[in-house]
Amino acid sequence: MSNPFDKRSVTEMGHAPFCRARVCRRLVLLALLAAAPVLLLAQGPPEGRGQRPVAPPRDFRQPPDQAPRGTAIIRGVVLAADTGTPIRHGYSQGSQRYLPAPGQNSRDTTDDQGQFRLFGLPPGDYIVSANFRAGGEVTDSIAEPSGYAPTYFPGTVNISEAQRVRVDISQEQTSVNFALVATRLVRLSGTVLDSQGAPVTAGAVMLMPAEGAQGPAGMLAGGERLDRTGAFRINNVAPGRYVLQVRSFPGGGRGGRGLVFADGAGELGRLDLAVGQEDVNGLVLVTRPGATVSGVITTDTSQPPSFTPDRLQISTIASQPATAMPGGAGRVNPDWTFSLANLFDARLFRVSAPQGWALKQVLLNGQDITDTPTEFAAAQTVSGVQVVLTDKVTNVSGSITDARGNPVTDAAVVVFPADDRLWTFQSRFIRTTRPDQDGRYEIRGLPAYDDYLLAAVQGLEDGQASDPEFLARTKRNAADLALKEGETKVLNVALK
Repeated sequence: MSNPFDKRSVTEMGHAPFCRARVCRRLVLLALLAAAPVLLLAQGPPEGRGQRPVAPPRDFRQPPDQAPRGTAIIRGVVLAADTGTPIRHGYSQGSQRYLPAPGQNSRDTTDDQGQFRLFGLPPGDYIVSANFRAGGEVTDSIAEPSGYAPTYFPGTVNISEAQRVRVDISQEQTSVNFALVATRLVRLSGTVLDSQGAPVTAGAVMLMPAEGAQGPAGMLAGGERLDRTGAFRINNVAPGRYVLQVRSFPGGGRGGRGLVFADGAGELGRLDLAVGQEDVNGLVLVTRPGATVSGVITTDTSQPPSFTPDRLQISTIASQPATAMPGGAGRVNPDWTFSLANLFDARLFRVSAPQGWALKQVLLNGQDITDTPTEFAAAQTVSGVQVVLTDKVTNVSGSITDARGNPVTDAAVVVFPADDRLWTFQSRFIRTTRPDQDGRYEIRGLPAYDDYLLAAVQGLEDGQASDPEFLARTKRNAADLALKEGETKVLNVALK
């Protein structure tokens, strides 16, 4: 289907496209992208470019406080590529491929010598990324504004060229040293119009790394409110690929203009940009209302469910982790019909049902779209969606033991399909759970499928089970599992 959003190449790239600290369990940075990324957001100027209080260097030989036993450490130095001097007082934070990494230990601030230390890390592969935070740019009074592009270890602005840092249990990697790539910073400016051609005066413009090239969903390269004429300006932007996105505020904010629809949401707009070495002025961003989709809830027996409609919630979810557009969610009407408004981007339909019930199928005019992302045009009205529920719910349970047969409580069970084409973001076929105090686990509601794999792993991070590379590694030691509709199976697994 057609995309309602405009696309525009602003200018030729001044250098290779880069990725802003991306989180895929692979990033670290002073940000960790889980194959774990760590993102280093350097706020202070390097030595010799500006003045800041000098903090004494830290003694990294001392063990970190409160680090869980068996976890790993990554440390190194961040320098400025143009001067070779340390990036001082830089702020770092950890993130995973799809979700921010939990805990304060995955964040750090570089000391006076540009050193950082990230500790308490689960074993795994990490990408270390350093990124200069918007507003923390380095400037020279007699030269053009300059700063540093998001840079990945060992010193590249392209995530595909990033070198992963692997850490095992209790291991310490001590030489993750790299330099931020210097670049000119530019300014973006323009105007936002609504679908009626009028200026949007109540809303916020966000500049985000482009999907597949830069950071995790929602990570901002910059953001600004609109003024009374619908104009915006974003300063200190490094060359790269971005998505410029705007959402008008419901009700128009404080007397401003912002179109509102039945669900109380405003319009949305997006513009793809390739930013080079020159300021970009005169951008025009046009917002559009989202699509509205309606349908009915049924069962695989054609009989009404055994619960009342108010106990069921239907929603749509993003099919890609970098999709920032919100999705519709709502309750089901007494006659089992539903309507979802303000849908943008490719979406998947999902339900939250009472125990004993699960989603079986989603049909659009007779076509199965259960696991196929569906994109609707702006302002489009679509009917004929049929959401099929079933009470034939699968159940998998068992115990996790170590090599001696003792119960294991500090591991996780991962169930996933052998077919890597189903290793998609938020896949119904991928589930994780943790055991109880007796080492027993249980997973309910997996779709019927004859080629699952099940494995017990330690150190599983949030979102890691959606990482295809993690699943490929886990596949080697996984047990086979087949599930029919409504089937209950017991599968005990030994931690390897």
